[in-house]
Amino acid sequence: MLVHQSKLASDRFGLVDFLREQLGYKVYPGHRLDRQTSGVMVFSRDPDTAKIVGECFEERKVSKTYL
Repeated sequence: MLVHQSKLASDRFGLVDFLREQLGYKVYPGHRLDRQTSGVMVFSRDPDTAKIVGECFEERKVSKTYL
């Protein structure tokens, strides 16, 4: 499942849309996954927190393990 719609796949329902529909409020992804990668996603309820989470990923403060 895509994290969100893109120009390459605007016709596909994304995880952001799914969660917003299920939860009834906006959610913001804190990072992304490559198309062929599966794993845990972190979402925030506000864009400021999502930005902080994203910066943690960019600065490699988050440890990731690939299997």
